[in-house]
Amino acid sequence: MALWVLPLPTAAADPAPPLTLLEVLRAVDATHPKLLAARQKLSGAEAKAGGARGAWDPKLKAKGSLSGGPYDYSSVSAEVTQATPLWGASLFAGYRVGGGEVPSYKYDLKTLSSGEVSAGLELPLLRERDTDEARAGIQRADQERDAARCDVEAERLSVHLKASEAYWDWAAKGADVVIQERLLRAAEERAGALRERVAEGSLPPITELDNERLILERKGKLVGARRDLAEAALKLSLFLRDDDLTPVPPPPARAPAELPPPGALALPDEALDAARAREGRPDLCALRRRLRATQTQLTLAEARRAPQLNARAFVAKDLGGGAPSLAPAEVGAALLLEVPVGLRKARGDVDAAQAQVLAERALLRGEEDRALAEVQTARVDLLADLEQEGLARAQVRVAAALVEAERVKLDEGASDLVILNLREQALADAERALVKARLEFHKAEAAYDVARGLTRTPAPAR
Repeated sequence: MALWVLPLPTAAADPAPPLTLLEVLRAVDATHPKLLAARQKLSGAEAKAGGARGAWDPKLKAKGSLSGGPYDYSSVSAEVTQATPLWGASLFAGYRVGGGEVPSYKYDLKTLSSGEVSAGLELPLLRERDTDEARAGIQRADQERDAARCDVEAERLSVHLKASEAYWDWAAKGADVVIQERLLRAAEERAGALRERVAEGSLPPITELDNERLILERKGKLVGARRDLAEAALKLSLFLRDDDLTPVPPPPARAPAELPPPGALALPDEALDAARAREGRPDLCALRRRLRATQTQLTLAEARRAPQLNARAFVAKDLGGGAPSLAPAEVGAALLLEVPVGLRKARGDVDAAQAQVLAERALLRGEEDRALAEVQTARVDLLADLEQEGLARAQVRVAAALVEAERVKLDEGASDLVILNLREQALADAERALVKARLEFHKAEAAYDVARGLTRTPAPAR
């Protein structure tokens, strides 16, 4: 015996195919404003990461001077400095030319006619050997960029969950419309037969009147069900947008024929779920990346407490004609020492960075615990909803059988319309309970996926 469960009314020729959850999620990926905003933030973070590498761009310094009076001389110099990521070392090369009447205490300004070329190396020995502002800045920018990538995926999962819930709510409202249409159609189709039997005198006139009351009552419930469907479509439209990002409510004709029953459910071991929740969730990934950025800042602050001791070596050679004393090549080396007295700023920076690290670690631990609780709760809900769906299906079978039997009894004159109405209403209630059980199952399934950091659609290419 065929069950009276959830089919949609026959649509017009060449109907639009039912709207699927996959279509909704793809629309979310393409047009949802929150995702578009998150991707723009990622683009900004990527731009900053690229800009941070400007620390390795060569720098040019130039200087010119002209003096008159008892000593008439001029000097022009230029130097290119190239920082490197190797132990904080930097290379430099320069050129200068100077001439005129130079006082003896500034004789180093004088060069041969074609000027002096020089090159050298400066290497930090203490404070900036392992890390410095340039290297730390690049690391922080890279970590913030990676965190922004995780933010995009976290936002995507969050919007996918909301879109899935809105989709299943809309599909369930469509199924309720079908149930109310079935109830109304049954009463309307019965009206003609009742009218004939009343005319024949085999039924009292009140029976026909009671059926008219049923028709009006069921019409009212159908109006309410259609209103609920329209409202659910408006909520779903926030996840279905056109190319201009305008929400587009799905038409009732695109509601699926039924809420699909649960598929085969094979849950992994709880320990695997817990590991997946901790390692696979993008919101936790973003927190870890930002914690690393703060730890990088702490490392830099700690390094700045040490004195700055740099070794500098250079070679210089004058070119052209002039005083013979300027012709030989010059080689030199130097040690540059800078000791911050008091270290209050360095210590304050370290303490602030340590506090931030501890705060972010505590936040991460709390979020990991929350993620574990979410995946465990989703497992419990999923298993319970699966069991509820099986019970609801059994109730529909029994209720459908009772309706069929009661109709036969009514045709034979062994029952009455009141009892049949109760049987039909009981079947409708059982069908609605089945719709609700499937609705809760599919919502729990979506929450379970998101709790583990999974989604139904592949990430869109950027």
